Amino acid sequence: MTSPVTTTTIPIQVGDTTEWYMVEFQGVFGTPTTLEGRVAATIKMEGGAPFMVCGPLRVKGEEKKLAKPLLVLRKDKSDPNAI
Repeated sequence: MTSPVTTTTIPIQVGDTTEWYMVEFQGVFGTPTTLEGRVAATIKMEGGAPFMVCGPLRVKGEEKKLAKPLLVLRKDKSDPNAI
């Protein structure tokens, strides 16, 4: 059985800069509301988004390993707190 694909916006730290990106993941935590904090991952950008993030994620201060890589779709300019 395949997990549903969820799209959400999370902050991703690239070097010293944290920016918001629209990401897609499959059955990592179930709901996008549990994806809080930042992605503690080294991101190799080749030609910009989309690119993969292999984790781990920091969720509510606790580090979680990703079951599958995140697919980062694009940078999101909107206010993430508007959800």
